[in-house]
Amino acid sequence: MKKRWIVLALSLTLLVTACGNQASQPAKDDDQGSASAKTEQSDTNKAGQATEKDITQAQASKEAAFDKFKELHADMDLTQFALSYENGRLVYDLEGQMEGQEAELVLDANDLSVIKDDLDKDDDTNVDPAISKDMLDKIDALVDKAVKDRDGAYAIGYSLSHDDGLWVLEVESKDQSKQEVEYKYNLETGDLIEKDA
Repeated sequence: MKKRWIVLALSLTLLVTACGNQASQPAKDDDQGSASAKTEQSDTNKAGQATEKDITQAQASKEAAFDKFKELHADMDLTQFALSYENGRLVYDLEGQMEGQEAELVLDANDLSVIKDDLDKDDDTNVDPAISKDMLDKIDALVDKAVKDRDGAYAIGYSLSHDDGLWVLEVESKDQSKQEVEYKYNLETGDLIEKDA
């Protein structure tokens, strides 16, 4: 009888110890899972912050976005060209016109997938001048110029459109203190038209 109790006590001890280790093991895995999830979330935040503040991270070129617009709207003139963040996603926002119609095409700036492609009736018979593909080459230098104006600044978006007889590139930037400044440049000359803090 005494042997039974000893065997039973040892069996229970082993069982409790084994179950205890198994119970604590998933907790460890869960902790590792949580740590891994936290690290993943942290990396996502870090990546999001880095990407969010750096519009130069677009994997698809401006020229490729221009070509995609022309592929989908061959008869239209491209009249506005922008790169910015919408809902945390870096996008090209392109607008075009032809007499009686206007189009807005929003493309993912990484793979050029179509996010939005709207074609609407346009009662305005005035058609804005068209953006040519070679005009896009001048954008990067002006974005760099705006960013270098302030220490620690980065571009959060830009937009090219025709305004008062000029091609105007508006560059929005932020610095490390999150202060936004908008620059307007004459695309042809590179001259600063306006700086708005």
